[in-house]
Amino acid sequence: MRKSKVLVVGIDGATWSLIEPWADEGRLPTFGKLLRNGAWGELRSSIPYMTYPAWKCYSTGKNPGKLGVYWFLSLDFKNRRIVTHSSLSFKADEFWDYLGRQGFKVGIINMPTTYPPKKINGFMISGFGASNESKYTIPPSLKRELEEKFNYKVNPSRWIKYQSTDALEDLEELISSRFRVAQRFIAEVDFMHLTIFFIDNIQHYFWNDKRILLRFYQKIDKNLGRLIQSADIVFLMSDHGFTALKDVFYINVWLEEEGYLVRKKSYRDSLSQAGITFERLASITDRTKLLPHLYSKLPDNIRSRIKLTLPADAFDATFNSLGKLLDWENSLVVALESTIYINREKINGKMEYERLRSRLIRQLSAVKNPSTNEKVFKRIFRKEEIYSGDHLDVAPDLVVIPADGYEVKLSLYGEKAMWESELKKGGETRKRYGVHSMKGIFLAFGDRIKRGIRIEGASIYDLAPTVLHIYNVPIPEDLDGRVLTEIF
Repeated sequence: MRKSKVLVVGIDGATWSLIEPWADEGRLPTFGKLLRNGAWGELRSSIPYMTYPAWKCYSTGKNPGKLGVYWFLSLDFKNRRIVTHSSLSFKADEFWDYLGRQGFKVGIINMPTTYPPKKINGFMISGFGASNESKYTIPPSLKRELEEKFNYKVNPSRWIKYQSTDALEDLEELISSRFRVAQRFIAEVDFMHLTIFFIDNIQHYFWNDKRILLRFYQKIDKNLGRLIQSADIVFLMSDHGFTALKDVFYINVWLEEEGYLVRKKSYRDSLSQAGITFERLASITDRTKLLPHLYSKLPDNIRSRIKLTLPADAFDATFNSLGKLLDWENSLVVALESTIYINREKINGKMEYERLRSRLIRQLSAVKNPSTNEKVFKRIFRKEEIYSGDHLDVAPDLVVIPADGYEVKLSLYGEKAMWESELKKGGETRKRYGVHSMKGIFLAFGDRIKRGIRIEGASIYDLAPTVLHIYNVPIPEDLDGRVLTEIF
């Protein structure tokens, strides 16, 4: 094939359930044009279908067992720690590394999992995981140009919390700045990847407000219409899809009640027994703003202790706080959302290990939402059923796939509340309305791409070999995806 300029635009959490009807109605004219004149369908995500590892599964064409990363965090029982992942955690080349080694110049803008940035044949602007203050570009000098000429920021100055609309203008400007940068540099590269990230955040909090969702998709549509004119072949993709949130299951609370997980006894438990819960305090502080004022007056050592035990929404406590709450010595099983880890030091041999996994699968498969009597889990996998590669030894022992509309959270912050709906009955809620789903979007448009056809069976692993195929670059044998020959 002759040389083509390829543009991949990744829209985090994008779903055809929103885009297709709005395109049909003429509200998203660029998407409508691409649907009518391209090859498109659903894109099956990784397991779990989360930012980490999904974006790297796209860019490497490999399953998490070959990457060594299975979620934002991993659990290390041996060293009694929870590990936070960065780009340095992933153990595989990305398809633009192969392009670069063949002399093609590439530009990567705002993709999650790329901080810290790495040297490539071109430029890289790290996405989610970086901060505005960090060195998030390669070459380093690019950062100054981005900020001075394009008002570029990695993160907004205000984040969405509950359903506050204060941050929406900031997010619109962030999206526009991504497209301005892409438009400026696309002529200088042979391949470009651009991620529009904060749509995911908006859909979590505003799934029930389609006016706001349409406002942001129209912003993307308008900018996309200009950018695609500079490329020969355009791919649209998302790392996962989205759907309405039914309920949240706090899996570590379940593990605790079943006797698998033990938490440290703390002053917080005494307060809970007296009816004073931090969920109630968090609800109060959101309405009155009183607690942050009092918190600021406390000594540093007391503030540190409080921050480790308050709900994440109250003081932005990190996921790593879970490690501070665990009794590592006596806990047998701990979950990091959909990924479940077994303390092998407390297990006597492979037979007992398999018996424990089978028992957990049976028990979790039987869990039902008490409000609806629906089963919470669609599938529960042993790691070797879904992963392969050199890093299977650090993989979670089990991975759960929630039923549509259900979210699994690792929190131990609740007063033994196992369900979000239980908190809502008491007037306490995180006020999120959307949740990830397995099927994202895929679309190809441009030179030698079939027009107006719908395809089935595309996987997030297929983009890497397909792009390499377009550039006639040899495809490594250990990729898990395939070339989507049906689109050409």
